[in-house]
Amino acid sequence: MPIIKSAIKKLRADIKKTKSNRPVLSKLRTAVKAAKKDPSESTISHAYSAVDRATKRGLVKRNTAARIKAGVVRASKGKVDKSPFAKK
Repeated sequence: MPIIKSAIKKLRADIKKTKSNRPVLSKLRTAVKAAKKDPSESTISHAYSAVDRATKRGLVKRNTAARIKAGVVRASKGKVDKSPFAKK
């Protein structure tokens, strides 16, 4: 346990941040796994939404988010007939 006053405050802040960020990251991982396992339009859309939400909160960097999205699309190649992300 920290002894210095500022370290005690930092620990308290970190605990609060962890409480609010953990569910978002958990939903992100769950959505991405579901989209890779069973790539349908709805699961891919949920995964994209979860990635964007985590990026907006600063939990995932922009390039990491792009890499995750690319992995989801790569996993769905040839498995989904209609891609909501294809150019119209």
